[in-house]
Amino acid sequence: MKRIFTRSLLLLGSTVGFALQAQTSAPPPPPNVLVIGREEVKVGHGADHAAYEAGWPATYAKYKYPTNYLAMTSMTGPNEAWYMVGYPSFAAMEKDNDMSSANDPMSAELKRLSKGDAEHINNNTGMILQRMPELGYGAPVVLPQMRYFQVATYRVRPGHDADFAKAATMYRDAYAKAKIDHPWATYRVMSGAPDGTYLVMFPMKSLALLDKGASEDKSFMDTVGNDGMQALSKLANDGIVSATSQIFEFSPKMSYVSKEWKAANPGYWK
Repeated sequence: MKRIFTRSLLLLGSTVGFALQAQTSAPPPPPNVLVIGREEVKVGHGADHAAYEAGWPATYAKYKYPTNYLAMTSMTGPNEAWYMVGYPSFAAMEKDNDMSSANDPMSAELKRLSKGDAEHINNNTGMILQRMPELGYGAPVVLPQMRYFQVATYRVRPGHDADFAKAATMYRDAYAKAKIDHPWATYRVMSGAPDGTYLVMFPMKSLALLDKGASEDKSFMDTVGNDGMQALSKLANDGIVSATSQIFEFSPKMSYVSKEWKAANPGYWK
C-alpha cells in the first residue's frame, strides 16, 4: 500500500492481512506476503515523530482507504519505527498499490506528510517478505490482543538456506514435542535486504512471556538432547552469518487499524 511504499519509493524516487486482522472465531494465519517500512528515528525526536505520524492514519481514515497497517516502535536495538501490511499474494499487493496511486488527493497529502516526516528521521527502507509456512510454529493468534513483537533477524550464508530450514524445522518439532506455547511466523526477505535474510516474528501479549525464557530453553534442550544441540550448533556455525533480536511495542497512535480490530481490544487500541 502507498503508506509503506511512500517511505521506500517516494523518498527514493482491499485486502487485509496478518498485521491487520480483527478477532474472528478462528484467527487467520499470517499473510503470505508482508510489506515492512522501516524508519530510523532521530535521537530525541521520538515523541515528536509519534505525534506527526498520527497524520498518516488520519489521512487514510479521511479517504476511507480500505487497507490497514500496524505500526510499532523498537524497545531494543536501533531507534526505529516499523509499519507493516499483509497481503494474501503479490498480485493483491500490486492491486493495492495501484489503487492508492490512482487516488490523487490522498497521494498529495501523503507527499506532504512524507516531506514533514523527514524532520524526524535519519533514514527509511522498505522490505517485501514472503512467508515460509513450513518454518512457522503454533496456532495463529488474535493479533489485536497482542502488544509486542520479538523479531529475530538471520543472515544466511549463500548456498546454506537448506541448513537454516533444517535448523528451523528441528526447533519447530522440539517446541511441539515439549508443548511450548510460544508461536512464531517465519519470513524470507524477497527485496529490500541482502539475499539470505530471514525474519522470525514472535507475537507477545505481555513482556511477562519473557520470564518463561529460561524454563522454555531448558524444556527445549531436554527435548533435543546433546546430539541434537550439537547438530543445531553445527548448522548455525556453517550456515548463519549473523543473528540479532529486537523487541517492538505496538503503537495504536501511529497505526491505521479497522473498527473491528479496535473492538477486539478497545482498552488498548482506543
